[in-house]
Amino acid sequence: MAKMLFELGRAHRRFLGLAGPWTTDLEDSAMPIEQVVLGAQLTAFFQAQLYLPGTFRSGPIFGHRDDGTLHAVFGAPAGYLKWSDYDPERPLQLDASYVLGWADALQVVSASPVDWVGTWLSFPDTRVPTPEQAAPLIRQASDDLLSDYNTALLIIGWNRHELEVQGYSAFDRTLQSLSIKST
Repeated sequence: MAKMLFELGRAHRRFLGLAGPWTTDLEDSAMPIEQVVLGAQLTAFFQAQLYLPGTFRSGPIFGHRDDGTLHAVFGAPAGYLKWSDYDPERPLQLDASYVLGWADALQVVSASPVDWVGTWLSFPDTRVPTPEQAAPLIRQASDDLLSDYNTALLIIGWNRHELEVQGYSAFDRTLQSLSIKST
C-alpha cells in the first residue's frame, strides 16, 4: 500500500500550529518580500472574483518565494465559514481546513513548490480602495499574521476597467508596499 507524504509548509504551521521541518523555499529566506509576480491563472481568478460585487471577498494565495520575489500562482475563495463565525468587520477570515486542503492538493499537482503565500481581498464595490479605506484592513492582516515578511496581502480592484493589484507585507511590524508584476 502506497503512502502519501506531504512536506509541512506555511499553511500547516499557521493553521495547525505544527512543529517540524518546513519547506525550504519559504522558511529559509531572511530577505523580506520586495515584489510579487502574478501568474496568469491568478490574474484570471482575480478578474473573475471582481465580477461578484456587494461584499468583501477574500481568500488564500498559493505560490513560492525566490529570495525577495514572491511568485503568486493560484488563488481560492476564503472557504466555508460557519454563519456564527462570520464577522463582517473581519473580512480576511479564512477557513483553515479549506486552506489546508488547497495547499495539500496544489502540492500534489503542481510541478513547482507551492504553499500558502498570502491572502487577497476585494472591496464590496470591486474598485481599488483609497489608502485610507485600505489602511485598517492592511493593519488587520498584519495583526492576524496573514501578512508578514514571508507572506503578502494583495488588494484587488478595478481601476478604469483594468485589474489593479496593490501588495503589502510587514517586516518587523513595519508595513511596506510591494511592487507588482504580471507574467
